[in-house]
Amino acid sequence: MMTMSRFLALIPVAAFAVACNGATPTGPTETSATEPVETASAEATAMTPSPSCQYLVRIALDADPRPGSMAWVQATYQYSRPVLTPCGPPRWTSLRGELVVDPQNPMRAGFPRSAGGGTATLTATAPNRLSHTIVVDLAPPTRLADAEQACRDIAGVDVKVVPSIEIARVVLKATYVYMKPTTAVCSIAPDWMASRSGLTVDRMDPFRAWIRRRSDVKTRVTATSPNGMSGAVTF
Repeated sequence: MMTMSRFLALIPVAAFAVACNGATPTGPTETSATEPVETASAEATAMTPSPSCQYLVRIALDADPRPGSMAWVQATYQYSRPVLTPCGPPRWTSLRGELVVDPQNPMRAGFPRSAGGGTATLTATAPNRLSHTIVVDLAPPTRLADAEQACRDIAGVDVKVVPSIEIARVVLKATYVYMKPTTAVCSIAPDWMASRSGLTVDRMDPFRAWIRRRSDVKTRVTATSPNGMSGAVTF
């Protein structure tokens, strides 16, 4: 006759055999393979830190002091240790709707100086949720206010594709158009922007720029003068 202690010892073995034969448990903890699985929101997914982001300890924000039609702010990451690949660009936010993120450099954002003046608060939030805020002065810098009269007399910007021996890239040149005949010209170069990445400004002649030629993508390049006038070309 089977003793009670031996019977109780066989219970776990029987339960294991049932599980191996495909039986599934029932009760409040049961789940089904057809039930939906909760996923992160699109915003949370976009802000998921890369491995290098765990070493990001500070975001430095520096306003560009150079005169121009845009008041730019550059973000720089500081890490606690060297990283092979940088953490992704920050998410830029502001209560002012004129905020512009540079499509060529997502580590830079700012406001057009023609956006009504005053100041604007700008916040950069890294993928690891670290953030930093800066107050941007949208008034033209002193150098622009005291600049040569020719810069204030600009009535438009003519942007053209110029002939070049460079087959792989499109070369562009910006020329200021003035309200009245003048013997002087504005020496402050325009701010360049393009509808796709890859635009490069000529360091020797900042009135010229180039971008890699792509026949499958329509590209628009814009140049904006120090007094806010702009011109563009599409190719």
